[in-house]
Amino acid sequence: MKRTISKRIRAMLLAALLTVTCAVLPACGSSSSGSSASGGESASSSSGGESTPSSAGEGTEASSEGAVKSTYPIEGNVTLSYASGERGNASAIMPFVDTPFWSSWQEQTGITLEFVQIQDFSLLMASGDYPDIICTNFSGYAGGVDGAIKDGIILPINDYLDTYASDYKARLDSNEEWAKGAVTPLGNYAGFYHLRTNDPGVSNSYGLVIRQDWLDDLGLEVPTTADEFVEVLRAFRDEKGATSPLTGDAGIIASMGNYGLATSPFGLVNTSYYQIDGTVHFGAAEPEYKDYLAWMNSLYEEGLMDRNFNTLDSATNNSNILNGTSGVTAGYAGGGIGAWIPTGQAEDPEYNLSGMSSLVANKGDTPMYNQRQMSVPGTMAAITTSCENVEAAVQFLNYGYTEAGNLLMQYGTEGVSYEMVDGAPHYTDEVLHNPDGYPFAQAVGLYAYVSDHGPYIQGPDFCTQSYSDAQNAALEAWTVSDVDQYYIPDALSIGADEADEYTSIKSEVDTYVSENRILFITGERSLDEFDDYLNTLKDLGVDRMIEIYQNAYDVYNS
Repeated sequence: MKRTISKRIRAMLLAALLTVTCAVLPACGSSSSGSSASGGESASSSSGGESTPSSAGEGTEASSEGAVKSTYPIEGNVTLSYASGERGNASAIMPFVDTPFWSSWQEQTGITLEFVQIQDFSLLMASGDYPDIICTNFSGYAGGVDGAIKDGIILPINDYLDTYASDYKARLDSNEEWAKGAVTPLGNYAGFYHLRTNDPGVSNSYGLVIRQDWLDDLGLEVPTTADEFVEVLRAFRDEKGATSPLTGDAGIIASMGNYGLATSPFGLVNTSYYQIDGTVHFGAAEPEYKDYLAWMNSLYEEGLMDRNFNTLDSATNNSNILNGTSGVTAGYAGGGIGAWIPTGQAEDPEYNLSGMSSLVANKGDTPMYNQRQMSVPGTMAAITTSCENVEAAVQFLNYGYTEAGNLLMQYGTEGVSYEMVDGAPHYTDEVLHNPDGYPFAQAVGLYAYVSDHGPYIQGPDFCTQSYSDAQNAALEAWTVSDVDQYYIPDALSIGADEADEYTSIKSEVDTYVSENRILFITGERSLDEFDDYLNTLKDLGVDRMIEIYQNAYDVYNS
């Protein structure tokens, strides 16, 4: 790995500006959002100073159309250094390099790997001595992904897509969101992105959760309208002794708006960003937001929600939904329902939970929105300018998007962590019910990459095959909405010339919205002052904030 003196100095100057995170959790247990800044010079056919490969090397086959089809294992005894954070789940059992997956990845691709654990990304950049491949999220880099390309850190793979990454390119071409999300505003294909399918458990994993055993006892159905929801909360209070029928900390209460779990009855998509016919809106600055806040305030005043929601911690919230204090909350299928049901049933065998779809105004309406996770969440494996065998690196990373590579990355080793049943892969008891007692995410992480984000496509089986009937039913309920009509990707790339301005405005707007959401719900601020609230948002620059986001969305669509 070699770098020039000038690049090393430049990297050191940039280090203080970097705030990049590495290992992240799978979709079915978490959610992420935010905006990234990117900009720089226009992409060219030879970005980064590397020449276009002129012919296929070892381990490739030329197709009749002139493209190259990589074959595996790759010949040539190539060694590549691969950097990432220590993988979260598998590392609880053993280091990444000791896992069966690490050995299988090398055996199947034919590449010898040297693992470089990213302890501090800023220090790695400052060293100027980069590994061949870095798997992380570059959204926090000054100037974004395009900035990292401009500064001579990342080598774009535009010139290699048709030759050494044809499987990856075919995957991108098959899905519009993948195709848009994997290219920068300047037209750079910066690396091999973690991609998600649009299936329950992958595209969404969070929603409203209700005590199903209480509903059964009371002869009630899962509520779908706002009015039914209120009546159920009253029944839980009056018939079941729930002192806080709806529980949730400040984050959960915010999510009911941000994810549109309870906004549709008031004609509001959500309280965050959404679009209608290509025009960006910010829900907390819309007139309909007042009606939603008034409804939330009515729940608070009637004692139907936890009156201490603003100071509630997650441990107390968990306790509330388990001990009978509450009968409704919001949470994940994995870390919520998957944890609460077995814990609750240990004390009460009848304890049970169900997922609720987002609320509507009238029976039979379709909710406008539900939680929607990004199809391209941002983590990618990028080849650096230090790499001396780019063709081999591209072929190696392309493997995760082949049929065989997909099986390895998502399922692991056939006969050990999965079996083919009727032509489809199914996890075995080695990982579903691990004999050593390891949780599924940790057990499967020994054999596959799927428990973390990386260079492959994440499908639903990681969640659905390991989930109970209640968890899978919740995922299905949470997908019932028109979210795709309104959705905007969470991590649009803001142009470098507008990034600082956007960040400054967004910070002030978010703080003001958060503070006043609490004040309006608790009644500490009267909704008679809602117009003053909207005017203050305008003074803070909310219109300009939306304009900048609109610019980024227009670039994304183009």
